Amino acid sequence: MHEFSLARNIIEIVTETALKNKLRTIGELVLEIGTLSGVEVTALDMALESLQPGSVLEGATIIRDIVEASARCLECQKEFIPDDFYCACPHCGSFSHEVLQGKELRIKSISGE
Repeated sequence: MHEFSLARNIIEIVTETALKNKLRTIGELVLEIGTLSGVEVTALDMALESLQPGSVLEGATIIRDIVEASARCLECQKEFIPDDFYCACPHCGSFSHEVLQGKELRIKSISGE
């Protein structure tokens, strides 16, 4: 389960950011998670929940901003919502496309005191 490692890394980044910005407590953390990121959101939630006590995120609200994937076909240039990385364009059937968004896993914002 790589979500546990991801959760640990998120907490490390938030801790470093809090120290750098002299924040004693974190009130809110907003994560952007793309639908093609390979992250199982429920597993990430459980991992963050298990690591929150005793960390800088203890008592913080964690908001998940889910980013719907979109792609552009390299043949017909039309945009579509892909089911996965290896799907065909629904307009022309080509498998040649670029993912425009939906692969991200990033910290969007951190707020605290």
